[in-house]
Amino acid sequence: MKHWPTSTSSMPAIAALALLVWNGSTIMWLPCLATVAAIILIHTLVNRFCGGKCADDPKTPFIIKSLINWVLFIILPTVLVSYAAIGAVQWIVLLATLPVGLLSDTALNSNIKPETKWQACFFNIEMLLPFIWTGVLSMCSLLPVSTIIIFLSIPMAIGYAKRPLDSHAGDKIIVEDLHEKTVYFQITFTILFVVSLIVDKLF
Repeated sequence: MKHWPTSTSSMPAIAALALLVWNGSTIMWLPCLATVAAIILIHTLVNRFCGGKCADDPKTPFIIKSLINWVLFIILPTVLVSYAAIGAVQWIVLLATLPVGLLSDTALNSNIKPETKWQACFFNIEMLLPFIWTGVLSMCSLLPVSTIIIFLSIPMAIGYAKRPLDSHAGDKIIVEDLHEKTVYFQITFTILFVVSLIVDKLF
């Protein structure tokens, strides 16, 4: 958890902002950008002074670590950015930002060596669920059809999703390499997600 705090905290905020623009909302840019900067700063400070301790503490249950990540990296950025940008919280934005937020938790958890096969499977679920969730929202017309663009990254996701089960055998190098690559995957997924919204707006 001690690496890449800027990326893991900024991607959900960027996705939320892109969704608000796509929805045609009138954005208050100054408070919105100030909020994004504040979120990144707060997450960086939390990560610097206490995040690593929580992640490395074997007494902290794995699910508790994930719940903390969900609050810090999914709910908090989305709600704050939405409120700062338009003065209200759009719950559809929270639902649509969930895939990127889940990848924040995945990126953070990938820095922790899986202690059980269940934890490795949990990582796999969080890696692949964003595709299912985005597809469902698209079929329900809550997201544009152009979001199928994100499926360009599914080979990368499948390749990384297999590796925690291998790391369960005790190869720490795989886990460390996985953490870095998972962050790259989150950035790739977010870029494709934003591009899909731009394509829908333009065409």
